[in-house]
Amino acid sequence: MQPSTLYNKILNKIIPPNHWGNIWLKDLCHADTTFLEHLIEQRDDFIHFLCLVYLYKNDSSKYKRLSNNELAILIRTHPKKLILKDLIRPYPPGITNLLKKLNGKPFSKNTYFELIELLHDTKASTHLQHASSINSNTIKCLFQLDHSWRDLKILHNVKTTKDTNIILFIHRACLKLGEKYPDFIDHVSLHKIKDIDGLIDYLIRRINKITFPEPPWVGNKRIRPITNGEQLNSVSKKFKNCIADYICEILMGACYFYVSSYGPSIIKLNRNPIFIWHVEEILGVENDEVTKHALRTIHAEFSEHDIDKKTNIEFDNFLLDRLTSSWV
Repeated sequence: MQPSTLYNKILNKIIPPNHWGNIWLKDLCHADTTFLEHLIEQRDDFIHFLCLVYLYKNDSSKYKRLSNNELAILIRTHPKKLILKDLIRPYPPGITNLLKKLNGKPFSKNTYFELIELLHDTKASTHLQHASSINSNTIKCLFQLDHSWRDLKILHNVKTTKDTNIILFIHRACLKLGEKYPDFIDHVSLHKIKDIDGLIDYLIRRINKITFPEPPWVGNKRIRPITNGEQLNSVSKKFKNCIADYICEILMGACYFYVSSYGPSIIKLNRNPIFIWHVEEILGVENDEVTKHALRTIHAEFSEHDIDKKTNIEFDNFLLDRLTSSWV
């Protein structure tokens, strides 16, 4: 087996062939025959260090002029901290110690840039410095969080993409709902949460305490609006359906639910872009159909309050489409 083939196999193990740093690493090894030996002796943090050098070397006129051979010799003979101080301005304190905590394969370019930016944020930097290990999900999650969320205890448990997605979804939901309901976010409770399940429970508890927007119609003895999260969950369990999943749409004013003794049934109202409400569907327990008599009675009740059934609103939607297309 030729040395160059062996080199490539070893280097592809260190940095995968499809990674943006792979070709440059091979160039360094070919330019300086002792660089591969030096590389093998290093710890995992050395690869992350090399990736940072690659990303920032063109920002420095000094490093930009160096050949691959000169750069390889400089990298293996000079302290990491000194090199990074030359390259990254302003220099994020503690970056060399932090490199030892980075795990997994080399990151994407964006992840490294986000890491450097986070180190200039007090809360994020403190969290990262105290973390036992840091992966790309930790960085992605921290970077997308609002500043006030960057010191939460739960962030120490971010390990998978699923963890990241759940936290970011709940974060977006809280910020969105916080715009409409100023007291929605309880930071004291939020900072006590230590795991994902606790965060999900927190969101559910906060949402269930919100009184829904005013219903399109106040209802009557036999058709009643569902006006808060606790009622929604209770009715959802009783009817064995998924209406509880619509809570965010309800809070944003896109739909509304009523419970009726006709059937019995659940009535879902939808609102179109010009704020016209209509009856979207009427279903019984476990989403079964209700009797024709119940349907007629319910539609008649809503029609008396200018809320038509879906078929009657198709012409309104046709006009709306014509109007909006003329605005483009």
